Amino acid sequence: TIQLAGLRQTSLADAQAGYQVDLTNIRNPYANEGLARTSATFTLFYNNGSIWHETQVLLPEFVYNPMLPSAALFELLNPSAGIVGNMRVTFSTSGEIPALGRIEVTLPAGFVLLEGSVVALEQRNLGSDRAVYVSAISTTLRRVTLLVTGRLGTPPGAIPALDRASLVLTAIRTPAAGLTGTFQIKTLSTGGDVVDFGDAIPGTIVVPGTLTDMTVGASDSGARLAADYSFSFRTTGVLPGDGKVILELPFGYFLQTISLLSYNGLGSGSAPSITGADRTIVVHLNGTNSSSDAIAQTTVTLSLRGIVNPGTGSASAAYLIKTAHSNGASIVDQGYLDAISITTALFPLRAVAISEARAGQPNTITVTFETAGFIPDDMRMVVAVPDGLGLSLPYTSAVNSSTCCELGICSACGITLVRITAQEVMVKLPGAGARNLEPGTNITFTIDNIRNLFAGAKNGFDLTLLLSDEISAAMQAKDVDGPVIIPGTCLSASADFAEYPNLEGSYNDPIAGHCGSYRFQVQLHGVLPAGAVFRVTFPSNVLLNDAWCDSIDNVRQQPVTRLTFTREPITLEDFVSEATGNTVEIMATGPIASPNYDKPQTIKFYLTNLRHLYAGSVPPLKFEALNPDLTLVEHFTSIPVTAVREGPFKAASALPASVAAGVRTTIDLSITLGGRLPITGIVRAVLPPSYRVSDGEQTAVLVSSIGGVAADMSVISADGATGVVKVRIDSDFTAVDGFAGSIYTCPDPETMTCPGTGDNADGIRVPTTYVAARLLAKNTVLLMTLSQIRNLAGGPSGVLQMQTRTPDDVGVVEENLAVPGTNLTIGLLADATVVPGALLSAIR
Repeated sequence: TIQLAGLRQTSLADAQAGYQVDLTNIRNPYANEGLARTSATFTLFYNNGSIWHETQVLLPEFVYNPMLPSAALFELLNPSAGIVGNMRVTFSTSGEIPALGRIEVTLPAGFVLLEGSVVALEQRNLGSDRAVYVSAISTTLRRVTLLVTGRLGTPPGAIPALDRASLVLTAIRTPAAGLTGTFQIKTLSTGGDVVDFGDAIPGTIVVPGTLTDMTVGASDSGARLAADYSFSFRTTGVLPGDGKVILELPFGYFLQTISLLSYNGLGSGSAPSITGADRTIVVHLNGTNSSSDAIAQTTVTLSLRGIVNPGTGSASAAYLIKTAHSNGASIVDQGYLDAISITTALFPLRAVAISEARAGQPNTITVTFETAGFIPDDMRMVVAVPDGLGLSLPYTSAVNSSTCCELGICSACGITLVRITAQEVMVKLPGAGARNLEPGTNITFTIDNIRNLFAGAKNGFDLTLLLSDEISAAMQAKDVDGPVIIPGTCLSASADFAEYPNLEGSYNDPIAGHCGSYRFQVQLHGVLPAGAVFRVTFPSNVLLNDAWCDSIDNVRQQPVTRLTFTREPITLEDFVSEATGNTVEIMATGPIASPNYDKPQTIKFYLTNLRHLYAGSVPPLKFEALNPDLTLVEHFTSIPVTAVREGPFKAASALPASVAAGVRTTIDLSITLGGRLPITGIVRAVLPPSYRVSDGEQTAVLVSSIGGVAADMSVISADGATGVVKVRIDSDFTAVDGFAGSIYTCPDPETMTCPGTGDNADGIRVPTTYVAARLLAKNTVLLMTLSQIRNLAGGPSGVLQMQTRTPDDVGVVEENLAVPGTNLTIGLLADATVVPGALLSAIR
């Protein structure tokens, strides 16, 4: 009732002009959209209360308060698919909810309400004395109805407009993974009139649940072999009875007639079925979508047959297992399970044969193997060739023949070369990978243009069968049929001696006692690496390391047997010279091979500072080509050399102190050496029959000298019957004559200059010191005076024979078998008397 007061008396004009009244604090009625509109009665009264005027005013149409999408939020406290959990609902309203009014929450498809278990917890911002409780649920409509009431002990009351009120609904099973549909929330009066309504509140994300306790086992882990697999896992979410278990295998696996051997934990429905395509296996549950057939928190085991293992080295390394609804796309749980370790399968048969076992010779290898499992028709085979066999020598290695025997039918299978990398050859079958070879296929192929580099037992061949990606290995065998390469024989080898090797005309028979050089020319069969060693073994009548006679190199005057500057190839360097074993080793600091490896290498070198001890035949020399580890590559065991001739003296003479026949005298022997002689050597003199040796007493050396210096020569034998006298030049054997018996080593031929010069010479010599004078040089004059020599008959004495011999008196060094003698004169009688027996004439 509105009273007009404080104004002037109203008039008819006022009434005709109309009245406008604004009323405040009036609550709108509930929405009546679509219903008949109601009217308000407007009445004017006179002062005395009687009706002046009355009319009906049609009221406007009222609508519910729309809730914007941002006005409500639905959150899963555990967003995993298929689990029973709680949901928090946060919302704001515009209208008042009357006492005993309702709040309705409708969930999108896929959610399941557990009847009798849904309650509203954690109620916030509903008012200090207000509360709601679940009064009804509809599992079909997925709807929860909440009744507005007072808190415990408080009468029901209205709930004014809310700002971010929230509550938690329990016992809600989540749908499959993904974005859910939209939610609905509305508030209603006690009579069911809508106050606020949000019909498109955004959905929430549901993530796949995690499968736990996942295990896998396989009957065989060999690459490309068919195996029975057993998978076990425990579900987290609820899998409907008509759902699916999906297994996605890593790259490289494939299926071969997949079947389900056994199962457990798949519900009480009829037996599941199984399908497979590419690398995906689907187990179809044949139950219903009713809750009675649902599977939750269950351990599932599946035993499958028909899975073929990948090759080793596949990039992916995990199985993906998923549980899903019947459409296969709505995921409930999933989990990744580490794949089993795939091992390379063994060849049932494998062999590698070589066609040539001699070092340095061309060779071919023939590989034979038998397949196991499912091997594609474009498989690759990698053959790792052991060190000691060289590929592509002289031309690129290639497959020159191949045979495949499948199901008992053999034919050429066209294996071709893919590439050669270091010591590995890769070949391939010509197929396109569209089919697999039958297990037990036998394959043989031959690779040519291989060379045996050096002798000795070799490691075996490594065989690896790869898939077409050239990474995944299916079969492998290590150290197969290691070949034994026997030493080869050099194509040719020669050794020639010269005292002056730079003069071609000086190559001739060696002369005993003379120092010089041997020129070696060797044509090798094989090729050798850098660091290879060449060893020359000399016979015992050639002495090393005791003289310097390199007439070309006047700088390095050390008495060690070594290379001269002339050598082919230039990479040959001094290494070891050992007088005890009579061997010289030189090292090649670069590889020994012809430029294209198409023919053997010819090497040429000179070894100087060698001396022939005595005259006679020289046993053959021995040449060996060795690896850096001194294993034998090839050799030439008998290099013939010419015999050693006796050296001539520069001068020789024999002069008795008296030439009178019949007298006892001394004789002076003089020798000028033409070559070198150990100071402990022997001078042998054979006096002609006109002289008697050891007449009266033993012949001895009265006086002796070496090069004009007094010496202590001694007679070791004097035979009066033969006239042979042997004189030891020096009987001191405590010091080694010259440098005999030494070892000279150049420890690093690649960086050192051996022997070097002077005190800074590279190399190591044992013994470190020696007495140079113990080896008598050429042109040395030996003089000795022999006693107790008797001149016999007068006349020419005849020639003497003189020799120098080795200290052991075995070999002749130098000789002169016709040293001029002396004319012995007849002496005069000191007194002579003739007395006749009778003085009568003419009588006897």
